[in-house]
Amino acid sequence: MPVRNGRYHMAALVDFSKWIHQRGSGSVEPLPLYVAILPAILLIVRFVLDTAVIVAATRSDTGASRQLVLAALDKRFELLLSVPLALEYEAVLKRPEQIAASHGTVQEIDKLLAALIANARPVNRSFFWRPLLRDPNDDMVLETALSGYADLLVTYNLRDFEPTASDLGISVVTPRDALKRIKEGR
Repeated sequence: MPVRNGRYHMAALVDFSKWIHQRGSGSVEPLPLYVAILPAILLIVRFVLDTAVIVAATRSDTGASRQLVLAALDKRFELLLSVPLALEYEAVLKRPEQIAASHGTVQEIDKLLAALIANARPVNRSFFWRPLLRDPNDDMVLETALSGYADLLVTYNLRDFEPTASDLGISVVTPRDALKRIKEGR
């Protein structure tokens, strides 16, 4: 099965076009499984959510960040998550001031984290890209995006990631723009 960067490569499209052509001639071989699911796979968008987005989701019931987290739990996009990023989510969300601001409990934070981890695609870092950005925690988020072949890195801190992320092929957007892309299906 031809794979490039974790996605199906051009050969799968060629196989699909051959199958379509065979259908017209009346002699149809079974469609290979990886080609049959190709349209669904190509529609999956991969996001990495910066910690600030997760924090904002716990503080507001109506914001774009909350809607993104709900969309991740509903599998409307593929959430990419590395162990260091999950640990950062936990460390920040469990700060006393954060728990107070979110009006939550440690147990609720644990449930949220467990749900995010259960619904996320694990990302293993191939190698360290550091240092690329001013903040080492931002480097960790960018490494997750690079190693997971993310389509979007979602953050409120656009200027902390640009232009480096774009130079490496990662689009950096706000939560509001990420929601627009989900609704548009791209």
